[in-house]
Amino acid sequence: IKPAIWAALFAILAMLLGGGTLMHVASHKCSDDSLVEAGRSYTASWNWLSGERNLTTEAFTGRGEDYHGRQTRTRSGRICQQWGEQHPHRHDKNATALADTDLAGNYCRNPGGTALTIWCYTTDPGTRWEFCEPLGKAPWRHDCPNGYAIKEATSRE
Repeated sequence: IKPAIWAALFAILAMLLGGGTLMHVASHKCSDDSLVEAGRSYTASWNWLSGERNLTTEAFTGRGEDYHGRQTRTRSGRICQQWGEQHPHRHDKNATALADTDLAGNYCRNPGGTALTIWCYTTDPGTRWEFCEPLGKAPWRHDCPNGYAIKEATSRE
């Protein structure tokens, strides 16, 4: 067989594998997630489950007051509010008042260790705050408050 045919077969195989991987990641993403955000969470989970324990920023001890990870969603899938914002929820937790807590972006934290574990204020006006789980801890086992991107449950399986 000519090299051009082999190249075409290889390209088709690569597209099938790439498309399958993309659909697998997309099958569990929430409707309001970007594909990049869903991919990051999936990759972190896969790395953790496959034995790559290089997610050192996702580790914490005790109640998580030392957590400096990159989780931006609550256990139920709600997006975290920026710590520097006062909308939709007003609060007194900020980097100025709590200088040692790394209240950056919209990452889950437990400033001062006052809660049972890491948490954040949510962007949902009806839910002030919720607990979080670090990345790599079964993010596909959450509910999406606004539904999944792929509506049919059988298509997500």
